[in-house]
Amino acid sequence: MAAGVWILLLVQEQTNSQSRENLTNPLPGLTSVQLADFKAGLDEFAEVETLEDGLGPVFNGKSCAECHAVPSTGGSEPNVGVARETRISRIFNGHFDPLDGSVSVDRGGQLLQQRAINVQGCNLNGEVVPPEATIVSRRNSQPLFGAGLMEAVPESTVLGNVGNGGRPNYVLNPDSGATELGRFGWKAQVATVHQFAGDAYVNELGITNPSFPLENSPQGQPIQRGCDRSLTSRTTAQA
Repeated sequence: MAAGVWILLLVQEQTNSQSRENLTNPLPGLTSVQLADFKAGLDEFAEVETLEDGLGPVFNGKSCAECHAVPSTGGSEPNVGVARETRISRIFNGHFDPLDGSVSVDRGGQLLQQRAINVQGCNLNGEVVPPEATIVSRRNSQPLFGAGLMEAVPESTVLGNVGNGGRPNYVLNPDSGATELGRFGWKAQVATVHQFAGDAYVNELGITNPSFPLENSPQGQPIQRGCDRSLTSRTTAQA
């Protein structure tokens, strides 16, 4: 599923403020194959996922477009009731602790999944800020227009702007196993759009994919057997 999203982002056009309503349009001059890829990616981006698709067990949205829709599909979402991101962490024994069990306790990791699936036989709630979290950061979702074009910028061009006050961040790309220039995320902690989309699928929608095959553990606890979405067809999703 992540592949469809990066295809969408690859060809989205960044236009001027006079034509903001057209930001979701494809670039002009695409081949028929490229246009078909764009439309497939756009459909995937806007699709409302279900439990049969792998939604949950905890999640923040049921589609990419739910949190990226203003001024058009792929944008931001200023409504904090819809798309507020909550990230948590702490400093523990002098070290940064993402609360994912890698340093100390496991409380489900840095990103809160604030909604949960509602399945017969499953008693599950969305995550809340745990008492161990001494750092709490709340953010709104950001626009994604032109993200694929950012990936196409040569690394030499990015490094040539270091003198403007920024500094490069090199990160491991799990897909290639290589250390690559970070380009995406709040801290340039993601190297490629493919990784960026796969990360969003598992952390925002709770949908695993080849790049991110492991489910999030709700509040750091094992997933209850009754919450296995493949075992029931009587399912809904709750806010």
